[in-house]
Amino acid sequence: MPKLLAMCTTSLGVDKGGGVAHDGRMKSSAIARRLREVVAAADSARRDPALVEVWACGSFLDDEPGADADAAVVLVVDVPAGELPWLNPHPVPYFWAERLGVRRLQMAWWGRPSAWPAWNQEARRVLRVWSAAGGEESGVLDVLGAGDVASLPVVEPSGRELLEQLRVERPVAVAQFDEVVDRYWDRDFRRGLAPNPEQVLWHAARAVRDLDVAIAALS
Repeated sequence: MPKLLAMCTTSLGVDKGGGVAHDGRMKSSAIARRLREVVAAADSARRDPALVEVWACGSFLDDEPGADADAAVVLVVDVPAGELPWLNPHPVPYFWAERLGVRRLQMAWWGRPSAWPAWNQEARRVLRVWSAAGGEESGVLDVLGAGDVASLPVVEPSGRELLEQLRVERPVAVAQFDEVVDRYWDRDFRRGLAPNPEQVLWHAARAVRDLDVAIAALS
């Protein structure tokens, strides 16, 4: 799933060892080890209500035993949906990507508001590995580490469910894009755009295009 990695809200580094191929693809055992580190960090921060769930996605869920695969992390956070449309570089998921070591582990990631599903048009098949309510998902990482991908409790929406969700998300992305365009030269507004105004504008525009393309493909 190379497009998945290219579209994440953070750049992806590539580890040259530890079960990771030179193109960033990993064995399921290596993915499980990295996700264990993320889950352990999430457990240590369970008193903070901002982090709601941690999910994983990527081609490692495609059930190809022994194959190298890519993986990404979806951070579900307690942020209003209107503040976190697709590809918006919001500071809350960025903070959690740092705190959980996702960036250190060189895994792609993005944030999702708790009001929306973890899945979307880029990650239609997702696997929950941790929640604030229950901690680590029992046995999931053991199964992944053993390479038994077919037994994983993968969540996948139907085409209709995905289309309905994207139609909910598109106006939010458009509103974000419109605000950035309308206030782009407002100095006070620009100072609040991280990492920089140009990237925020690019992400906002790309988000609308991504959703339009996905909706057209499903309609």
